[in-house]
Amino acid sequence: MDRDTLLRRLMEADFALHETVLYLDTHPKCKRAYENYKQMQKAREELAEQYRKRFGPLTYYEVRSTDGWNWTDYPWPWQN
Repeated sequence: MDRDTLLRRLMEADFALHETVLYLDTHPKCKRAYENYKQMQKAREELAEQYRKRFGPLTYYEVRSTDGWNWTDYPWPWQN
């Protein structure tokens, strides 16, 4: 999967998670929605991990370098 496709899928997953959270805010006892949320959360994290492994961190707070600050070593997610 190329970088743009991976970012698009991450944005789709973020949108779906956000919408589910809004639903859960008004229907907190809905087990089906909560199970769906957990599945989407796991899928989103898998996509994010794929991105990090191939293209670097998605945000500055994901920088885990032991060699110093490397956030600027990668193209930022919004750069083409």
